[in-house]
Amino acid sequence: METAIYLRVSTDTQSTDSQRHDVERYCQLVDGRNLHFYEDTISGGKASRPQLDRLVRDMRKGRIERLVCYKLDRLGRSLTHLALLLDEMNRLGVPLICTSQGIDTSNESACGKFQLAVLMAWQNSNGR
Repeated sequence: METAIYLRVSTDTQSTDSQRHDVERYCQLVDGRNLHFYEDTISGGKASRPQLDRLVRDMRKGRIERLVCYKLDRLGRSLTHLALLLDEMNRLGVPLICTSQGIDTSNESACGKFQLAVLMAWQNSNGR
């Protein structure tokens, strides 16, 4: 099982270096083994992205233990897409950790579970 690291920038004039540094530092503190990077250069508004699609396939195959990203908006800008992705991750038992926002949906974090529940409830109230 691997820790998936998802990095994304919108244009090729941007760099993922600061995201990478932050998530690698977090992973070294927690458990720096078996890191697998997925990196896209594409708008977060697009639901289909090459590396995110590969990440989802790997999660479905049971290869991913947890997903770490710098910030929730790196996964996506569309709340609907995020809600669907987070719902699938929850069903697959893959926690999400957003290092810069204190989000951790693993069983060890009641606060992160609460944040996820609020996000999902807000999405459901807006006509998912």
